[in-house]
Amino acid sequence: MKLREVSMVASDCDGTAALLARLLNCEVSEAVECPEPPVQSRFASLRCGPASLAVMESTAPGSPIDRFLGARGEGLFSITFEVDDIDAAMTHFRECGAEFVCDEPVRLTDYSTGFDTYRECLVNFTHPQSTARILIELQELRK
Repeated sequence: MKLREVSMVASDCDGTAALLARLLNCEVSEAVECPEPPVQSRFASLRCGPASLAVMESTAPGSPIDRFLGARGEGLFSITFEVDDIDAAMTHFRECGAEFVCDEPVRLTDYSTGFDTYRECLVNFTHPQSTARILIELQELRK
């Protein structure tokens, strides 16, 4: 398991990503739209060493990002870890008391991280109340 990305929610993806790229002196990707539930967002990634920082905005009323922004405002949203086997990782998390948003991983095809594209991404999210109020995203990326 390795840290892949820290994500934040912003009301203006492009403006916030441009500001952070200047502040952190790092490369920013073109914005990518991910319309499929449960993601429903538009995001830009900033390359920050081996991990990235994603700036996300909602693309659908009532989406998780939209609800987060309405309830908490802009800020830290999730921490993403890349795993070799999402089923094994989910089993481990469940054994440690974590609960997931979906019973099974969601399958996304032609998945872009902003800098790289994968044939497939298997993804699931923990319920923050079961993981110290942190939304943890697990991703198994397949070329």
